[in-house]
Amino acid sequence: MDRQGGDIQALVEANSEAVRKGFDRAWKEGGYKKKGTTWRKETDDTVLVANLQKSAWGAQFYINLGVLIKELDDIPNPTENKCHLRDRLEEQVRADGLKAALDAENFTLAPAEHERAVYEAVRDIGAPFLELCTSLSGLIHGFKAGKIQRSALRRVSDDFIAKHASMLPSGMP
Repeated sequence: MDRQGGDIQALVEANSEAVRKGFDRAWKEGGYKKKGTTWRKETDDTVLVANLQKSAWGAQFYINLGVLIKELDDIPNPTENKCHLRDRLEEQVRADGLKAALDAENFTLAPAEHERAVYEAVRDIGAPFLELCTSLSGLIHGFKAGKIQRSALRRVSDDFIAKHASMLPSGMP
């Protein structure tokens, strides 16, 4: 690798580490426990899950959020893909700033700016979203308030929805 290629790789690594640091710091401060690249917080009704996923095609990252509803599955240490409610933080934010911060190949931001933007997005948007879901009543309130979209639900049985249908907003299946 030539000198310039080595410098670019070093910048990508520094930016990647900054993304990880911002992500980890926010979840640690929120009382989540880390195992691998996944952070979890267990409540009586749910397990809240946050995962930092690196793209297979480049140095971009994605922030996956999940909520496992214990009434449906009580899986110890669930991964985000096993959760009943799943979303990506970038889908909630819909801002180019977070996508830029999660792109370690974006050299217009210094590593400290990558770290700060990821930390603030998790602290201000991702963690509060998951905190809505600490209980079944919180999940229902999130639906009623429009903070949780039905499209984010995965693997939720018709029986479960029917059981709790009286708590859901009208027009929601």
